Amino acid sequence: MQRNRKQGGVIPLRSVLILMLLSFMVAGEALAFQRTISRTGPNGHTASRNTTASRIDHGYTRDVTVTGPQGNTATRSVKRHRNPETQTWSKNVTSTGPNGGTANKAVNITRTENGYSRNDTVTGPNGQTASRNTTASRTDNGYTRDVTVTGPQGNTATRSAQGQWDPATNTWTQSVTLTGVPQ
Repeated sequence: MQRNRKQGGVIPLRSVLILMLLSFMVAGEALAFQRTISRTGPNGHTASRNTTASRIDHGYTRDVTVTGPQGNTATRSVKRHRNPETQTWSKNVTSTGPNGGTANKAVNITRTENGYSRNDTVTGPNGQTASRNTTASRTDNGYTRDVTVTGPQGNTATRSAQGQWDPATNTWTQSVTLTGVPQ
């Protein structure tokens, strides 16, 4: 005996999925949340972690505050954004330690015709900066990828890699060249 899915209170899966999609589209702030977790140790000392996150146009923000048993706090703030017109992604992270020292990390990724470019920059609490720049692209039968790392003292190191598939011999060839030492 076959059962008609429209009878007996059974809702077709397609209808449920459509309702879920519509609820996400209508309730923009419903995609925000806050969570606080507290733990108490054996001597009654309490530590907590408070996280808030929300969706923004083409991205999200997330803020975390951790409070230790002695009342010291550390924070981390993240903002991630994608620009669909320019095919770029960015992520900025700011962390502040319990002694007030702040570190920042910025990541920018751009889609190119055959691959991508990525630039990472980290600034430590003492103001020193290090960076990593990557470009990668597909070739007819493989890829190329170049990475340059610059340390806080200005020293650089590079890694260049190429890979290629030869369908005639069914072989993959890869070459890697390393130069410099980042410090």
